[in-house]
Amino acid sequence: MTQKTVAVLGKYNPLNYSLYEFEFARLVGAHIGQRGGVIATDTGSGFSAWASLGSSEVQGMTIGFSPASSRYEHENHYRLSLEHVSSVVYTGFGYLGRDLLMVRSSDAVLVFLGNEKIGHEGLLAKELQKPLIVITLGKEDEIVKELLGDLYDYAEKYSSQKEVLKRIEIMFS
Repeated sequence: MTQKTVAVLGKYNPLNYSLYEFEFARLVGAHIGQRGGVIATDTGSGFSAWASLGSSEVQGMTIGFSPASSRYEHENHYRLSLEHVSSVVYTGFGYLGRDLLMVRSSDAVLVFLGNEKIGHEGLLAKELQKPLIVITLGKEDEIVKELLGDLYDYAEKYSSQKEVLKRIEIMFS
């Protein structure tokens, strides 16, 4: 079986999450890690950080993609964390360049859809023909259409925890 890398992304601000969403992110990370998958993360403090925690709890691997060119710049200029990251790639390309390298280096992009429109990572996934797995957690379809915009038809949308975990199992089978 070939090792797969999944870019895991979501809302950046941890204050925008419920405890259920944090625990779900942690479960997603553990599910990927238990199957030998690698999580690619933006080293943010939201959904991706909790997925990284879940992966690390099962001795999974997480690669953090940094917009900075050094650890000093990562921590002091960008003020990003390296907690629960197995290794880090300091791209030196800012946020857009970091995201391009992260998506290009991944086999799939998994995004937790919050209350804001999906970022350019979704557009990159489509352009690079990577699966775009979107966790909607029961949002009404009209809201999902608005938040995904032109990516609505391209994205694989999953509204329950069970569906997302099943999709991860299929990815690694």
